[in-house]
Amino acid sequence: MLNRTYRVGQVLYVLANKETKIYPVQIIEEIIKRTVTGESVSYLAKIGKSGKQVTVSEIDGELFEGVEQLREVLTQRVMLTINNVIENAVIKANEWYDQPEVHSPLIEEQNQQPEEKVVVRLPDGKIANLKI
Repeated sequence: MLNRTYRVGQVLYVLANKETKIYPVQIIEEIIKRTVTGESVSYLAKIGKSGKQVTVSEIDGELFEGVEQLREVLTQRVMLTINNVIENAVIKANEWYDQPEVHSPLIEEQNQQPEEKVVVRLPDGKIANLKI
């Protein structure tokens, strides 16, 4: 796990792992623990109007520091899903029907662009390597 630092008062956006839900949390406390073996930093976050408090490490989801970053990741995931569904349909059309091979403009367009790899954690916790 990456040791990220946050500011007290900062609002983070959580993309829940077990359901398609996004909720904001606010960092309310930074806890620095120094021992003879070293130093550790943890954060306490408040969730919603109820004020329920949890440590950031206990949050079951991906944390995003801004909505633009969150929007970009969600857009990439949706586009990956759409392209996979289309690609599967094209593959089935080519397997099932006796006709000239069907091509998908979306898939061809993707193949013409230089590939850039992005690693994304899916809502179910799986890691996906995306070629953009």
